[in-house]
Amino acid sequence: MMIRGIDQFFAVVDAYAAATGLPDKTISSRVLKDSGRIGLLRSGGDIGVRKVAAALEWFSDNWPPRAQWPIDVLRPTPTEEAGSP
Repeated sequence: MMIRGIDQFFAVVDAYAAATGLPDKTISSRVLKDSGRIGLLRSGGDIGVRKVAAALEWFSDNWPPRAQWPIDVLRPTPTEEAGSP
């Protein structure tokens, strides 16, 4: 079963954090250009759909090669010019 909404975003954030060992603040800064944004979202804050879509694209483009993308989240197709973090 596919998960929806902000839970998809958190599944990707958590998998990326597990694969890289990076804390939410660092990931938030890299992906959302705001080191506190993921923490605010975890506390019930809100984020726009376009921002989430852009973040998922960033994760897809910068996904660690040996890490598994969360099975319940559709992965955007990585862009060809994308590199590893």
